[in-house]
Amino acid sequence: MTLTDAERRRIITALHGSGRKAALAITGGGSGAIGALLRIPGGSKLLLEAQVPYDTGALSDYLGAPPEQFCSAETAVAMARAALARAEKFAPDAPAVGLGATAALASDR
Repeated sequence: MTLTDAERRRIITALHGSGRKAALAITGGGSGAIGALLRIPGGSKLLLEAQVPYDTGALSDYLGAPPEQFCSAETAVAMARAALARAEKFAPDAPAVGLGATAALASDR
């Protein structure tokens, strides 16, 4: 599904106004989502932090242990859980959201 710019703006504006506080952990091709959230005014109402633990060591450290596979649904869920814990820590009185995403791009090798 491809969104128009207006649809994307409407969704992001709704997220900003949701009253939630979010921490994100995103690797690879998904890291563009951070910029998309911050290009629309109001990002500070939603976003607590956004991390890009891209290197295998950085992601292992973020998760507390190396994942079985670096780009997988299981790793994305583990990243979301770690991000949720951070959101709850930084905004204990707000509804918290943790988002984790991994993405593989076509290799240049």
